[in-house]
Amino acid sequence: MYPTLVKFGSFEITTFGLMMFIAFVVGGWVLTKQFRRSGLSEELASTVVMAAALGGIVGAKIYYAILYHSWHELFTRAGLVWYGGLLGGAIVTETVFSLDGMGYYFVQKLQAVDLYAVMGWLVVTSLTIIGRSAISGA
Repeated sequence: MYPTLVKFGSFEITTFGLMMFIAFVVGGWVLTKQFRRSGLSEELASTVVMAAALGGIVGAKIYYAILYHSWHELFTRAGLVWYGGLLGGAIVTETVFSLDGMGYYFVQKLQAVDLYAVMGWLVVTSLTIIGRSAISGA
């Protein structure tokens, strides 16, 4: 793998960044087709993808900073954590569309200091991640 594909001075396009961009574009294209088939607005699909992408990237960076106790890493190119991206994308998407999903539930219970609900959410999320990893062999 080539970590850097193209470099213009201090600006570079990395393989990871290009693949992430392609994933969001293809995800948006598939979601737009599904929304069109279901009779929903195509503009809504792009809003969902943008909310999930921005929330996912910010969540992944914040989770990385928390995990490695290095807040200066928030403003560097290093460090994205999958679980943080999942949580961040869920929270932002649910907030933008006023949905009462798992991310919203977690944030509400965390703010209310409902430790049992937070622990239950973490157990369910952890078991889901472990199950996904076991099935995929990762």
